[in-house]
Amino acid sequence: MGQIYIPPGYVWIIDAVLLIVQYRYPSRWTPEKMLPGEGEVWDKIATNQLSPEFIEDHILYYVDEKARASDPSTRVRLNDYGEAILLFRGLIAEGAMKAHFINERGQIEHINGEGLRAPGGEIILSQGYVFLEDSPKTRRYLFVEEAAIIALFNSDHSSVVEHQTVPSNPKAKRKRGAVSLGSDDQPLVAEMHRLIETGAARSISAAAGMVVSNAPGLGSEESKLTRLRKRYADTYTKLD
Repeated sequence: MGQIYIPPGYVWIIDAVLLIVQYRYPSRWTPEKMLPGEGEVWDKIATNQLSPEFIEDHILYYVDEKARASDPSTRVRLNDYGEAILLFRGLIAEGAMKAHFINERGQIEHINGEGLRAPGGEIILSQGYVFLEDSPKTRRYLFVEEAAIIALFNSDHSSVVEHQTVPSNPKAKRKRGAVSLGSDDQPLVAEMHRLIETGAARSISAAAGMVVSNAPGLGSEESKLTRLRKRYADTYTKLD
């Protein structure tokens, strides 16, 4: 964790998401509207001092439970943030915006946005980095052009989130910059397999329910369960 290098003229994807929500909803994203400790969480998320994919856990830790119970505005801001993640996912998957990274030669490239169409694609953006197929153990931090963010401020996209499922394309060929979506889920999928093999879980759904609390991402528990069941089927049923 900590400082990451972002080239001049670009913005880290997590910082870009926060810029968008602060622009779209200025009245509820002022420091005065946030609960004690909450502003610190958002600041540390933006500067990579806290892992952005675990933002809800950070809110639970830093913001007093009684304060959260009496003031629902923190939950509203979490929803704003999650919607903005989905907005970016759609724009990048459609090719309307490019998410860039620095390759092993120090050059700027962009990821294949098609990879975000698969279930769980929003997780990639919620963590702010990807593992690519040609370097599966190296974090590639994602960033977007400042000009693209300014254009988004002035577009219809800045005020409306399209709530639609981005269809996957199973026939699409893998390209350089293709995203490895399942890396964070694989330890959980392996644990699901162990639970089933040992009889501790009687079904894939039961096994998913036993590990879902550790699943990363901003989605609901149901969406995480669906993702884990699919990951398990893709990993093990195809081996039979």
